[in-house]
Amino acid sequence: MKPRGPVTIEEIDEALADLAALMRAHGEQGMEYLPIFERLERERERLVDVDARIDAALARRSSRRRSPPSPCRVTV
Repeated sequence: MKPRGPVTIEEIDEALADLAALMRAHGEQGMEYLPIFERLERERERLVDVDARIDAALARRSSRRRSPPSPCRVTV
């Protein structure tokens, strides 16, 4: 069996939707799946946070490349 790559936000979103439908379909008993649902939500937020931080770092780099470098001042 070929190893998988990392789980994507889209895959987590699909799992959350499937799990939410299962929970609703089973009424009160479906709440047994709440810990799994909450774990998936935490993992999704973690991935979104990493993506946002990476995007922010790339944006900072891009903005520095477009603006002229600031002069370096040395005080003695």
